[in-house]
Amino acid sequence: MDQSVTMGSRQGTDVGDAWRRAHELARAWWPGVELPLQQFASHLQRLDWKHESPEHTHELYLCCACSLGCPEACRRLESEYFPALEAALHRQCGRRDFVEDVLQQVRERLLVGPAPKIASYEGKGSLSSWLQRVVRRAACDVYRKENQARRIASGWWQVVESLAPTPSSESDSSRPSDARYMGALERALLEALAQLSLEERSLLKLYYVQGLSADELSECLGRDRSTVYRRLNQITAQVRRWSVARAREQTGIVDREELGSLFRANHMWIYLDPAVWLEPRRAEGDSAQAARLKRG
Repeated sequence: MDQSVTMGSRQGTDVGDAWRRAHELARAWWPGVELPLQQFASHLQRLDWKHESPEHTHELYLCCACSLGCPEACRRLESEYFPALEAALHRQCGRRDFVEDVLQQVRERLLVGPAPKIASYEGKGSLSSWLQRVVRRAACDVYRKENQARRIASGWWQVVESLAPTPSSESDSSRPSDARYMGALERALLEALAQLSLEERSLLKLYYVQGLSADELSECLGRDRSTVYRRLNQITAQVRRWSVARAREQTGIVDREELGSLFRANHMWIYLDPAVWLEPRRAEGDSAQAARLKRG
């Protein structure tokens, strides 16, 4: 089947007839995907195809139908194009969770919202190549977010390490982790952090997650270095007491040293949602929080 319909290439060509032929060819290419001629013509005009038809008219037809929410068009987009996109991602990254996350991001970008991205496909190249570029951008975004999450998690591990009581012996410090208590430890720490004020959490975040030094915090808050350290120690001591108390209730383990060794053994695997830091929406949010700390 000829995928292209030239419009305006010969003097005297009827553009309306050419679009009608393109519409008929596209309908034949995608049985069951029904798109009125007027909507298809409006879509071509919107993409500035006024004097000729793109080579990939049938794929433009499919994308137009998808942008209008046609269920059969969306199903065909998924069945015809996404298996290859998924296979390519798997070749580049073997992690199934990463691949699924990227593809879900792509689906949302393409089909969700008042201006779905699928409507921006212009038909100047194959839809497969265009979708691959969309996937690459989505993969980069997911990767950047994962890196940010790792940075936050890394800072969080340092917080957890600082909360765990000092081991009483070398054997205690090398105790293997016990996954049975992971959920209980996470809940205990979350509940302990929830008792802190926003300013106290902000100070922990600035120091452990953002990586500001005591000297930088001192300058930012207008307090001397020893005061900053003392305040950090006070906050971590509070969270240590509260988390151990809550862990005692969660696990049924009474001995404080045993609870401390559990925290130490599991701190690299404990996960708390980064929302615990109340991440600011704007980059200047941290500065605003620092200012509130200073006033406090």
